[in-house]
Amino acid sequence: MSNSRTKLLVLAGFATVFAGLSYGQVTCTAGGVAGAVTNPTLRAEGETELTADLVATCNNAGAATSGALYITTSLPITSKAFTVAGVGSNEATATFSVGPTGSIQGTVSGTQVSFTVSNAAGIPAGAFTVTVSNIRVNASTATNPQVTTQGVLSYAFGGGTSNASILTAGGTPFNSGFVLQSLGATSLVPFSTNNYTACAGNAVGLVLSATNTSFTVNVKELVGGAFKLSTSAATGGEGGSFVAGANIGTASTATQITTTLGNVPASATVYVKQTVPDPGAGGTVLSLANSTAISSGALTGYVGYTPAGGNVSITYTVTAIGSVGAITFPVPVVVAFAANSAAAQGAVTILTAYAPQAALTGPASAIPTFAVSTATPINGSKISICATTLLFPYVTNATGFETGIAIANTTTDNLGTTVAVPSVATPTNGTCTLNFYGNAAQPTATVTPTLGAYTAAAPTVVPIYANILTSMVGSSGFSGYAIAQCNFLDAHGFAFITDTSGTFSGTEGYLATIIPGNRTENNETSLAVSITGAQVAVGANQTLTGTATGIINNTGN
Repeated sequence: MSNSRTKLLVLAGFATVFAGLSYGQVTCTAGGVAGAVTNPTLRAEGETELTADLVATCNNAGAATSGALYITTSLPITSKAFTVAGVGSNEATATFSVGPTGSIQGTVSGTQVSFTVSNAAGIPAGAFTVTVSNIRVNASTATNPQVTTQGVLSYAFGGGTSNASILTAGGTPFNSGFVLQSLGATSLVPFSTNNYTACAGNAVGLVLSATNTSFTVNVKELVGGAFKLSTSAATGGEGGSFVAGANIGTASTATQITTTLGNVPASATVYVKQTVPDPGAGGTVLSLANSTAISSGALTGYVGYTPAGGNVSITYTVTAIGSVGAITFPVPVVVAFAANSAAAQGAVTILTAYAPQAALTGPASAIPTFAVSTATPINGSKISICATTLLFPYVTNATGFETGIAIANTTTDNLGTTVAVPSVATPTNGTCTLNFYGNAAQPTATVTPTLGAYTAAAPTVVPIYANILTSMVGSSGFSGYAIAQCNFLDAHGFAFITDTSGTFSGTEGYLATIIPGNRTENNETSLAVSITGAQVAVGANQTLTGTATGIINNTGN
């Protein structure tokens, strides 16, 4: 910012010196584009953001033979570079209402762009206007939201004397842009799929609904008009305010938004909608370019992606623009993988940013270009281990008693075999580890043999384990409780306590209690809220007052 101010002071001094040497005089007033709003919103993520045109109305006392125009902004200029007939040029453009014919392309250096007025017609006598278009800046470097522009027109007369005029009213820079954050994202994870299990997977054949959408990425346009087509700025597009030929002021693409999913199982396929319209029916549409959607079945209209290195990159392009206003686009995501094809892992991560991204240090080669995102990824669904934890609240082999313990692997059933009744379990072999806690030094844990998924033929690995407490702990006189941790779902347990001394008659039995994966004191919550209100400073702290609406999904009991 200080460097920009220094340049403006130099230019102002330059204009004063030339004004003192002249015997002709130019007076100019300036502002934004006629008929348009000055101080447009520039996206804080953008490196090629289009500022308001500088339009100066001037009156020259005598015609000049040549001149130069200098434009300085408070941010680095990144107007697009291109080549015409082997000669490098820039899309920053100056046009005169009379005098020099055609458009004059600029030369960019840092925060300044210069134009050489060498046309034979020179700078005209009398009234004329000069318009400077297609000044783009790197808004991602802004430390002050306000962007300013200043201009100086210098020229020489036939006698060798020179003059200069500042092209802004009162000689002060005009506000040519205001920088705001324009893109956000949140995720909403449905309660029923907050945690997938590695052994169960996520069946693609289920009817697509809120219960098997893995999560929804809410892509948020924080500023109305931030999402644009590839048309000119006059129609709200990414292109320039002056468009000519195949290069000057044209955009490479419409606005693109890329969502990168990380920590995706290699065995999975990720499905997202090919087209995401404005849910408010305003007419703005995001689409997956060059994609083929599924034409039938539960995922009709979705496009599938295969992860590479655990990542999936999904890029939506703005293909239609509707009503003005900030819009949130809900993008449902299905992460589908077969049972036992993925290991337990943390949450799928979600990072949403504009595209393409690059670290610009000078004029751009593509419009638009955005800064490399430094946002922190948010979380989607998790893939959890297949596990059941059983609590046997009382076991004993003291004073003439014995406890028998049985554990069943019930991952094989015939309770549901259709899409309409998807209750069938996934047959999975596994073991259980029993730990005992009680009135003596903790015994060594007991690990069961492999408990097999049941088969109609005589099983080679049986689904039941049964033993007595004395055999498991290796001694008598123990009283306490036991916890069995099984590495498969759908484990169930039964215990019976019997009098082996004959003092009492009968046997008492009970079912083991299944301990939830997330206990009450360690609940995990999936939260999506919309908050409205005012932020009030209270000393060193801040208090948010207002109303909150949203969904809280509790995965514990």
